[in-house]
Amino acid sequence: MTKKTETNDHYLTEFSENIPEEIPNVLLFYTLKQGRKVDIKLEMNGDGQRKLPYGIQLISQEGDLLMKPVRVNLPDLTASLTIDENIKQGSYILQVTYQNWVLDSTTFEVLDEKSARQMEEFDRGLEIQDQVYQAIEKSNYEQAFNLQIEVTGHFLNANNPELAVNSWEDLADILYEKNEQTLYGRALKAVEYIEKFKGSGYHPLHILHIMGEIYNSKNN
Repeated sequence: MTKKTETNDHYLTEFSENIPEEIPNVLLFYTLKQGRKVDIKLEMNGDGQRKLPYGIQLISQEGDLLMKPVRVNLPDLTASLTIDENIKQGSYILQVTYQNWVLDSTTFEVLDEKSARQMEEFDRGLEIQDQVYQAIEKSNYEQAFNLQIEVTGHFLNANNPELAVNSWEDLADILYEKNEQTLYGRALKAVEYIEKFKGSGYHPLHILHIMGEIYNSKNN
């Protein structure tokens, strides 16, 4: 056996000894909060893997560790971290680790405060949009309409009027199919109210005015 082969066998043996008996199958999800706070949730199969010590780390695109790793809370598999102020706006990588193994990773954008706030509004709008569809499934169309007003506020605060308009148009189509003529007409009016401020921008007072107009359209 040559010296090179012996060296390779040594590293192979050391590598094999450090492999866990079962490498957990873990998925990493995160939600960006206002400022630089990040909430993290892991999902996996198998209760036995839920008790293992996992870590979360933030690295640069070049692979440099930027912050001290954060331990994942057990057994709910959650973690929170606050991005250091010295880390500039840009694209980074979040990783979940077990021992020295990277189990999952995702690209992570460090945003300025305004962009982070808009991202949070957008995510909240999507959450309530799901509630709209749940109300529709239960044939509670009035509730779906009122929830859609809340969605509008979040999408406009996220500076996404196109999505706000599209969501109302989708709801209008559903209401028309369900023969909810009064709500259908109000949904079309909602689109008009949103587009009315397209040229002047969607300032907070404008957004409140739009939401009020849509809600009060039932009295017209």
